[in-house]
Amino acid sequence: MGMFDYIKCEYSLNRFNIPDIQNLEYQTKGLDNSLNNYTITERGELIFHKYEYVHVPEEERPYYGKSEWDKSALFRLCGSFKRLPIGDELLDFTGILNFYSDLPNGGWLEFETKFKDGILQKIECVIYKKGELPS
Repeated sequence: MGMFDYIKCEYSLNRFNIPDIQNLEYQTKGLDNSLNNYTITERGELIFHKYEYVHVPEEERPYYGKSEWDKSALFRLCGSFKRLPIGDELLDFTGILNFYSDLPNGGWLEFETKFKDGILQKIECVIYKKGELPS
């Protein structure tokens, strides 16, 4: 299993003629594998959504004031940091990047992309459904 990153693809996927794939949440193991968020823009730019962690006061944490709070330090630590977006940057990525998602009908969808200096050069689609490639 392991860690991965999230990719939102704004780049048009209509040419693949597969319904309901544009707004799927995709994952990749081809970048940092730190649960980071990336976007492929309509223009094909690979954007990294930068963030910093900020401390959350105890009274804003999910278990504060509940019985679990006093049961374990783990409950007191839960929610002690949150991500604060601080901007976006074009990722200077050159290479092959695969991203994928489960399909609503139970199938599997995977894209293989090629980037040069953070700009999409090529995108191909592979769909695995019951172990078979589409014709």
